[in-house]
Amino acid sequence: MQNAGGPTLFEKFRRNTDPRIFALEALVVVYSFAAAAFHSDWPSVFGDPAALARLAIPVSAALFGLLLRNAYSDSERPPHATAVDVLVAFALAFLSQAVLFAFKPALMLPRWAPTQGGFLGLVLLAISRSLFPPGKKDAVSQPDIERTARWILGAYLAASALFGSIGLWLIFTGGPRTRVAGTFLAAGAIYLLYIHRSAAVRRASYWYYGSLLPAALVLLAGSSVYPHWIPLFILIAAELNHRAAANETTGFRRSHF
Repeated sequence: MQNAGGPTLFEKFRRNTDPRIFALEALVVVYSFAAAAFHSDWPSVFGDPAALARLAIPVSAALFGLLLRNAYSDSERPPHATAVDVLVAFALAFLSQAVLFAFKPALMLPRWAPTQGGFLGLVLLAISRSLFPPGKKDAVSQPDIERTARWILGAYLAASALFGSIGLWLIFTGGPRTRVAGTFLAAGAIYLLYIHRSAAVRRASYWYYGSLLPAALVLLAGSSVYPHWIPLFILIAAELNHRAAANETTGFRRSHF
């Protein structure tokens, strides 16, 4: 049923929020607070389940702030919109900690302090909000689509040589875990060569999710919180490729129909 007074807040959330981008932002926010509060080790589900609750509270507050910003975002965002997005998200997270300090200190984040990882998470969130702003997506002209597609395909050819070499080096010099990661990278390099011949940017998404991301997760298994910015960066790059692929497909349809 349509609201006579205009769209509801929930409808605004749904209209201006891309679920995939929101999931990416959620991972970035989790990383930022985990790096700032737990410094080196991820909270353990079994060893310290209360730590997950302490982490979930500021994360939820920050994500609610991003949803509010999404709801009231227009297609034309001012240059400072990203800074306001990040400020609102982390202000609400800080407010949640202030309320807990007054009423339930046991649920506050432990040792929450500025760290490299926490600051890097903030930067990654700003990058994500700048590259993938909420609201309507601007149309891309056909010449821009073709130019971008050619540049991306050339970059993938170079990436094939680079990551293929790294993969072979890991296979022949590393231990069991690094050999598994190297196999992912080498297989991904072969796949990039294949799609470069077929000139299909949209198929490169399989490289991110089937090669780069698994290799990074295997190499980072058991490591501290800080280096997990690498999978987040891969996900941002994968989303950029997804947008370019969507534009490529749209441009192809417009030029042929």
